[in-house]
Amino acid sequence: MTTATINTKDIKLIDGDFVPSSQFENEIVEHEGSFYESEQFMTFNQNGLEVTVSYEICVDGYTTYDAGDYFTPPYSSVEVSSVDITINKVEIDEFEVELTPELAKAFEVVIDKLV
Repeated sequence: MTTATINTKDIKLIDGDFVPSSQFENEIVEHEGSFYESEQFMTFNQNGLEVTVSYEICVDGYTTYDAGDYFTPPYSSVEVSSVDITINKVEIDEFEVELTPELAKAFEVVIDKLV
């Protein structure tokens, strides 16, 4: 049995298939207020170890629109009201590890900062 220590403070993103936060507004408009994506993943390098985190994300938001008038141009904005991340699986060098609540929370924080 091998033991690995993961320090999420100096973990580096090397690959992934995920919706970045820069696209949240477009997705909220397109899906009329919220969207859900499953099968998202990020792969990190941690001191030579390859760590892959699989997760799903649910983003809620709303669009406001003001038609304006003769003096004021139309205005619209999109606000993100919540982002929920659920960790499904963590693999280290292609071996699935036990997903404890502490490990899930640590990677939720990492992913929340990166998306």
